[in-house]
Amino acid sequence: MQNLEYSAVIFDMDGVIFDSEPLHQEVEAEILRNLGIVVDPEDSAAFLGANSYEMWARIIDRHGLTRSVEELVELERRRYRVTATQRGVPLVPGAEDLIRSLAARGTPLAVASSSPELHIEEHLEQAHLKHFFPVRVSGDSVPRSKPDPAIFLRAADLLGVPPEACIVIEDSPNGVAAAAAAGIHCIGLTNKLSGSPDISSADRVCCDLTEVSKLLLAE
Repeated sequence: MQNLEYSAVIFDMDGVIFDSEPLHQEVEAEILRNLGIVVDPEDSAAFLGANSYEMWARIIDRHGLTRSVEELVELERRRYRVTATQRGVPLVPGAEDLIRSLAARGTPLAVASSSPELHIEEHLEQAHLKHFFPVRVSGDSVPRSKPDPAIFLRAADLLGVPPEACIVIEDSPNGVAAAAAAGIHCIGLTNKLSGSPDISSADRVCCDLTEVSKLLLAE
């Protein structure tokens, strides 16, 4: 990505704004253990960026579970919310500075996350960042999850900016693939807490948000 001209920036949330992936994985692992299921790391990495409905549907199908998708999604989301409320969810280092700097420049910002709307709203509200994101799109508001491009195309449409004039910041292979399918340039953010998934197909890969800031805020 030689030319970093852009009109808007679309942020993934988990692993980009908030260091929430380890908590998601902990909650999912606990539920799976209680179901007597062991998922290897490669399978877990394949779920990064996908919404809960698609993840649990695949697990139910693969392991022949009798529990419904809706039941497991509700269980996961309830346990995540309780745990997140008890412990808090830290910001990714550099996230707040980058968001504030982009907003100060007048750059339109959006969140496009596979997380449910309630989690997006609560996390941003608790971090006092919600007002920076007039556009917030959840995985439940589009027909298909990442790597389908629908969530990013909807975010660009709500921003009133053509997809090709946006930049997406993502940390998951599914998110990077969704950005590519939407025709949106993507900065891949390496996240070791998520197991260092392969995001090498992003237009540019950065090791942290300080590096992302240098790219986006360069004069």
